[in-house]
Amino acid sequence: MNESNFVVKTIFHACGSSEVLTENYFATRKEAEEFCALTDYAMKLNYGAEQQLVTTEIVVL
Repeated sequence: MNESNFVVKTIFHACGSSEVLTENYFATRKEAEEFCALTDYAMKLNYGAEQQLVTTEIVVL
């Protein structure tokens, strides 16, 4: 069984509120950080370099 120690939450910010879109579980911080970096890169490609609509957050379990 794979133990997950870190959760990456992808959060959408709009109209003064925030909503968690996804929660992805990872065994190591490195994996979680790599996922955050890829997600941030993809969002910048979609919305521009200064986008603030979608952010990521690492939570330690």
